[in-house]
Amino acid sequence: VACCVLDGVQSAEPSLEIEVEALVAFKNSVTSDPLDALGDWSDASHHCNWTGIACNPSSSQVVSISLMAKQLGGLISPFLGNLSSLQVLDLTSNSFTGHIPPQLGLCSELSELILYENSLSGQIPSQLGYLRNLQTVDLGSNFLNGSIPESLCNCTSLLALGLISNNLTGAIPSDIGLVPPELSKLTLLQGISLADNALEGEIPDKIFELEQLTILYLQNNKFIGHIPIAISKLESLMFLDLSRNKLNGTIPKSLARLNNLLMLDLSHNHLRGSIPGSVIGGIRNMQIHLNLSHNSFTDSIPNEIGMLQMVQAIDIANNNLSGSVPQTFKGCRGLSTLDLSGNMLSGQIPEEIFTPSDILTSLNLSRNQLDGELPKNLASLMHLSSPDLSQNKVKGMIPQNFANISTLKHLNLSFNQLEGRVPETGIFRNASATSLDGNPYLCGANYLRLRPCSSKSQLTSSSRLSKKIVLILAALGTVAVILILVLAISVLIRLIKKKTTTEIENPVPEYPIALALKRFDQKDIETATDFFSEDNIVGVSSLSTVYKGRLEDGQIIAVKNLDFQQFSVESDKCFIREVKTLNLLRHRNLVKILVMLGRLRYNSDGVPDQTKADRTRGRGRAANHSASISTEALAAGINSLLRLVDPHLASKVSKQQEAVEELLKLALSCTCPVPENRPEMDRPFQS
Repeated sequence: VACCVLDGVQSAEPSLEIEVEALVAFKNSVTSDPLDALGDWSDASHHCNWTGIACNPSSSQVVSISLMAKQLGGLISPFLGNLSSLQVLDLTSNSFTGHIPPQLGLCSELSELILYENSLSGQIPSQLGYLRNLQTVDLGSNFLNGSIPESLCNCTSLLALGLISNNLTGAIPSDIGLVPPELSKLTLLQGISLADNALEGEIPDKIFELEQLTILYLQNNKFIGHIPIAISKLESLMFLDLSRNKLNGTIPKSLARLNNLLMLDLSHNHLRGSIPGSVIGGIRNMQIHLNLSHNSFTDSIPNEIGMLQMVQAIDIANNNLSGSVPQTFKGCRGLSTLDLSGNMLSGQIPEEIFTPSDILTSLNLSRNQLDGELPKNLASLMHLSSPDLSQNKVKGMIPQNFANISTLKHLNLSFNQLEGRVPETGIFRNASATSLDGNPYLCGANYLRLRPCSSKSQLTSSSRLSKKIVLILAALGTVAVILILVLAISVLIRLIKKKTTTEIENPVPEYPIALALKRFDQKDIETATDFFSEDNIVGVSSLSTVYKGRLEDGQIIAVKNLDFQQFSVESDKCFIREVKTLNLLRHRNLVKILVMLGRLRYNSDGVPDQTKADRTRGRGRAANHSASISTEALAAGINSLLRLVDPHLASKVSKQQEAVEELLKLALSCTCPVPENRPEMDRPFQS
């Protein structure tokens, strides 16, 4: 009889006594295969209760073999196929090699086949498809190759299929891609694990007809395409891992229907777009971890992230996320690990997300654009062991209470804008210099390779305060300058308006070198008014009559004919004021003065009394055609004077040449272009 190396064999019949060695002596058995002898036990007629082998008391046949982690090796015996009553075969975590015996397909009662974590190779035998009672198959962590046999889908009682960490390859035909089409027949299947293989193509939609699935592991393959919208059919799904594939597109919003998810891992793919807030809100019951890292997600982190109150880990690192760190993270009270590194997050780290009751142990906010000071209440997290805030724009001093965190094992604050003295107790006593590199304004101990804190550098905190004061003063100064400028501009505008108003009220007369006035003959005026016809009268007063007239060029004029018989000295002054006023006014309903024609008055010698005319025209408004013409006329004698004076006076000029010359000299002096050189009005009257 072969030495059956099964520990503690006990027989119901006293005559049958088998002494065996310890189970660990299996490998020293006289048989080459430690399980070879099991083939002879199927016909045993005695009761048995062996360690690792359970027997059916009624049939005395082996129904369960459980030899987990017993350091067993060699080949799995094909004689196991003789155990027709075998229901459980569990050889987990041993060193069995070779192929899976196809004879296992003869174990018609087999419900659990667990060969996880061995060194088995070859293909999955198609004979396993004969096992209609099979409920659990776990062949993971071996070296199996080839494709998934379609016959496995005949196991209609299958609840869990684990093929993780093998070398399964090959293209399985049909529209379902790399998974047999018959897989959808396994309506009771609750778990599928095809991870760590080399499966290709798109994730087949027919997998999502298995509505009883609670586990779907497809990570670390070569699946491509979008995450199918049909995944929302798996409403019982609790564990979904599609990481480390080549999936692209966006996260389907239908994923929000998977409200039983405890774990979701979509990391290490080519997913893009924003993280839908509706999906995060739909999976609010998540308890284990959410991993969306190593993709190309953009936009900001949705505020719905705070609805994951029970999740233990959140990893959204290495994306293109922007915006600030949402304050809603304070709702994640079960969070122990948070990784937002490798994004483009900006703004201050919100203090609200850290409270003393948090169980946060690992925090990674590195490689972002965060600024502001370190949150002081970050040191209140008494479970924190490894915060990493490196490669940001964090400024200010390192809070002293960081040295009081007893659980702190690693702290990375490198490449920021921190300043001042580094604490020398707690974590900083054994801190690596690299954890503080890239902060040129820090000072402290030599072992940290920092510059010594001189009297100047010891005042860093006060200088930091002074910097704030300088900034505040600079801001106030800027505002003050702006206010002064606004005030100055407003005063200047007022002065300009006042000056403009004054100029309108008291205009400064213009002094042209030559004032071009149009000259009218009396005949022109008579023709224009139809010889002062009564039909053209538009106004009558005690001193004058106003006529409407039309010149030869069609211009409409108003002619005021003065009644000099009624003119007294006072009336003359009144008229002069009226002319001055009309000459200054500018209004669309008022006409401008073109010329004043008629008798100006003459003295007893027949020479015009120019003093009255000067007063009617106003200072600086004398009608001289040109100073040079008058000067030439005075120098040339009587002939030039005759061309200059009014033709009606020409007959008297020759008799009164001296008087006319004096009159012209007076006129020239009164109409001098430079106002300061003109005589006062008293002098012409005296002349």
